[in-house]
Amino acid sequence: MKALICMAGEGKRLRPLTNKYPKALITVGEKTILEYMLDNISECGIKEVILIIGYKADVVKNKFGTQYKNCKIKYYTNEDYYKTDNMFSLWMARDEIKDGIIFFNADIIFSKGILQEVVDSKYENGIAVDDQIELIDDSMKVKTVDGKVKAISKKAQDGNGWAMGIYKFSAEGAKKYYKEVENLVKTGSPDASFVRPVEIMSQDSEVYAISTKGLPWVEIDNFEDLKIAKDKIDTILESR
Repeated sequence: MKALICMAGEGKRLRPLTNKYPKALITVGEKTILEYMLDNISECGIKEVILIIGYKADVVKNKFGTQYKNCKIKYYTNEDYYKTDNMFSLWMARDEIKDGIIFFNADIIFSKGILQEVVDSKYENGIAVDDQIELIDDSMKVKTVDGKVKAISKKAQDGNGWAMGIYKFSAEGAKKYYKEVENLVKTGSPDASFVRPVEIMSQDSEVYAISTKGLPWVEIDNFEDLKIAKDKIDTILESR
């Protein structure tokens, strides 16, 4: 199983911090967001990591090289990062999808236990969902029925969980996901949301919610989120 991390964007809401490096390289506590993520990936036994970079790509390559702990790192560069979404970044790495894969948004810090739940889950295709958190307007809402994902978007009605940014697919599931991505790219929608293909898939495939079981995590989009992350970092690390 490979890990694929989308981190091509500019992180505009965190300027001037992101004037010199992408959001995933912001330091929270003693490490960067990306280092915490790679720590968890390495400790959960995933040995191949694909980084989709774009904004300040050379800064990322120079800092991380091709190896981090037990993880071999490979890069793809989205030159159109300023006008596309994560979905298009994923499309660039489509040739890597031969086995199971876990997609990550690059702006989350989370307990290692959350990733371990995803890796160990009996579900081949699943989304890490916090079902114990209060949903807000900007949350990626998930509606489930009997544990199966039926809708996922920020506008989803009757959401009963928050998709916190980790998505697992089997080899077959990844093929289905990329088929939907291909359809959207070819029909002129390269800026469609990363989760749009998941929502399409969920209509005729089994995609399950994998509970975070109340373990801590934080998504960092703006300075308010960054403050929360700094306040919670010790709690997140202690929950590992």
